[in-house]
Amino acid sequence: MLDKPAQLLRLRASHPGPTTPEFDRDLSVEEPTSVMAWVARQRRSALISDTRQPPWSQVYVPLHPELEMRSELAVPMLGPGGGVEGVLNVESPRPCAFEAEHQRVLESLATQAVIALQEAKLLAALEAITGKLVSYSPDELLGL
Repeated sequence: MLDKPAQLLRLRASHPGPTTPEFDRDLSVEEPTSVMAWVARQRRSALISDTRQPPWSQVYVPLHPELEMRSELAVPMLGPGGGVEGVLNVESPRPCAFEAEHQRVLESLATQAVIALQEAKLLAALEAITGKLVSYSPDELLGL
């Protein structure tokens, strides 16, 4: 997920495994050695067959020294105005693990995730408004 004010990708929001220092950190969108940061900056998907091949060999640096991923698929989560909400990515230690069909599926999931995020934000705003409205008397509400 993208922390927009800080321009940081929050990795711990997406890593399902045990918390380790490598994964329990934030990543600047300007980080030059991150595929996820590249996807966030470019607002384009990246289907990487082999992270050891140029140009990705200059971009990809493993998060964990013992867990090098050889292929990666990363897609931006774009909001209605084109702003980045986050990045979905999958990785594999096997080269050529992902194809265009995988990219289409992940892009569809990213779209659905953005819709869910927007709905959650709308619900939070409605709850805040409702909370304020109950503090007014009926006459005050009519005045507003």
